[in-house]
Amino acid sequence: MSCKIKTFDHAISVVCERTFRSLVLAASLKGMNKSYGLLEKMLWEDSIGSAIG
Repeated sequence: MSCKIKTFDHAISVVCERTFRSLVLAASLKGMNKSYGLLEKMLWEDSIGSAIG
């Protein structure tokens, strides 16, 4: 991070922003795996979950 977090409110806003970005990314990528089988879909979802984590 480029700045230091000094207050609890600032920490909450940073966490919420990152969570929101992750949700938007996951929602935008949701339809990308429709042409693959179940195994590929599970691998893709696991990869996204790992990247977000």
